[in-house]
Amino acid sequence: MPELEDVYKSLRAAHDAGDVVAAQKLADYARQLQSEEQPQETTALGQVGETLKAIPRGFGRTLLTAAEGAGELADAATNFVGLENLIDSGDDNALVSAARQGQKALNESWLGVDDAYQDEWFTKFGEGLGSMATFFTPTAALRLAGLTGRATKTTAALASATGSGEQAQRIEQARAEGLDVTGGQEDTAILTGAIIGLSELAPVERILRGIDPGKATDDVKTVIMKRLSSAFASGGMESLQETSASLLQDLTEREIYNPDVDFGQEALDSFTIGGAVGFTADLVVNAMAGRRGRDFSETQKTDELQFRKEEEERGNLRRKELEPAPTAEDIDVPRIRSEMRESGDANLVALESQLSDDQIREIGGVTTPVVEEELDPATIPPKSDNMANYAKDIAVQMG
Repeated sequence: MPELEDVYKSLRAAHDAGDVVAAQKLADYARQLQSEEQPQETTALGQVGETLKAIPRGFGRTLLTAAEGAGELADAATNFVGLENLIDSGDDNALVSAARQGQKALNESWLGVDDAYQDEWFTKFGEGLGSMATFFTPTAALRLAGLTGRATKTTAALASATGSGEQAQRIEQARAEGLDVTGGQEDTAILTGAIIGLSELAPVERILRGIDPGKATDDVKTVIMKRLSSAFASGGMESLQETSASLLQDLTEREIYNPDVDFGQEALDSFTIGGAVGFTADLVVNAMAGRRGRDFSETQKTDELQFRKEEEERGNLRRKELEPAPTAEDIDVPRIRSEMRESGDANLVALESQLSDDQIREIGGVTTPVVEEELDPATIPPKSDNMANYAKDIAVQMG
């Protein structure tokens, strides 16, 4: 809608110049242009393409909104404590300006939405998936790394910045339509948006509980029912969260700087799209966690078998090392005499007749070595593969 964009630019210029009459006329003209927009023909294949494009677009938009919100939130916070000149606001803030330019570049790229599909449900659904992925990407990575505390803090920071960013965009739109929003009103709305944004924590934290390999099970019916019930619960929670956040953002805008806002205009979309996004995200995350859990379980089994094999080999070695050598009483004297006589060696035959049985035992016997006892479980060989009995043997021998 190039013409409509030009009207908004002119409206902003009239507002900055203080020409209230011209700003009001341009605002009325912009609304007229919006109402006259003729619906363009759409196709199923085109909708599929737009839905797929919407996912990375939603991801990028949310990140840029969070960046814009972070800049505006920092400015609002410093203004609130009396440091009005510490951080610039609006386009004078480098982070805010860069985020807005990024949004514009994203919309004008091949990822930008086609006018015919921008209000379609599936287009918004794709953007919702991309937006949720924005929260999942750093949070899930930190949780998998075992940094749950940092994951929660990261999600909270991202959520609050996104909430502030949404209010910043609403304020920018209101000013473009000719509304006079004071600095104090802007700061209040930005800080309120940050609090509203924290409601994004609930569905994300709930869904990410599925990343637990210990929850894997082989019971297919149980898995299916568990995942469906979890998905429905997450979908319901996301529906309520998105609807509540949308209504709260509308309420903030109406009560602070725009009493004529169309309150609740996006509530239905927020409810249905939020539910669908929460349901889908929960199914995907649980499926990934289940597959990871199975892989983890198989790895555990392999490691356990290898450990048992090595333990058995070490046990056999210890038993062999501690096995007592044969004593003199164990020597088979008749066998030795027979072998000496049958050897064909005259010297051995003569020696056999000269040696007494005790002398043969002394020559052929090996005395049992003296082994100093060590109070170390590793020196106590297992008598069987029963580890419970082995533990009892260790306890008894070590006192």
